[in-house]
Amino acid sequence: MDALRWWTRSLRLGVALCTLAAVFSFPASSVFALRSVTVTGIRTLSESEIRRTAGLRLGTPLVWIDPDAVARRLRTIPRVRDVRVEPRFPHEVRIHVVERTPAATVRLPFQTVVVDREGVVLGRGEDPKRPLLVADGFPPLPVRMGRSIPWPPVRSAITAVVALPKRVQNRIVLVRVDPKGPLEVQLTSGVRVRVRPTDELAERLMVAEAVVARLRARGVLVESVDVRFGDRAVVRPLPVGRSP
Repeated sequence: MDALRWWTRSLRLGVALCTLAAVFSFPASSVFALRSVTVTGIRTLSESEIRRTAGLRLGTPLVWIDPDAVARRLRTIPRVRDVRVEPRFPHEVRIHVVERTPAATVRLPFQTVVVDREGVVLGRGEDPKRPLLVADGFPPLPVRMGRSIPWPPVRSAITAVVALPKRVQNRIVLVRVDPKGPLEVQLTSGVRVRVRPTDELAERLMVAEAVVARLRARGVLVESVDVRFGDRAVVRPLPVGRSP
């Protein structure tokens, strides 16, 4: 009788262990293998680049795929701002990409780069549809794709200019950034406006344009306006005989 009970218990234990083994091995079987990768959110990036960088192989069991590791690989692409990787049983992985978008061109002493609103470098060259910032007098630090511009004053200027309403941006030819001096904004009218880097740029430009308009109504043409001094403005008239 005791032997029969021992065999019965052993049999039950064996069945339970086999069941557990089957439960744990089933998700890793070909029944839950990767068969499709869906990419959403891309606008300028190619789906093939996303797939290639993700490094996902069809036929891999979904439980073997580490979403965080895939996301880290994808964030090495300069234009990827954020990404979400979501395995969906039984056979799919969904990748949702948030792209960085060009916001400004920054002209440096030895190169010109396109950046997003946070100052992350997206590519080399110039984007004529975006505001132009010229950085003078900064130390020669490396500028890498997918990394932020290394100088805080330039990043702050990018943020300020990109935050301006489009109608105001359209009146700006360029913004000159100096590590020790003011921001100098050159307007399409030819007037140069100097502001402190910490100023509210839209407000200061509005003050400067109001001063220029008032003086123009009196027949005085203006070369530059310095609005770094609170409610006062220092104006330099255009030299006689020189057109704006």
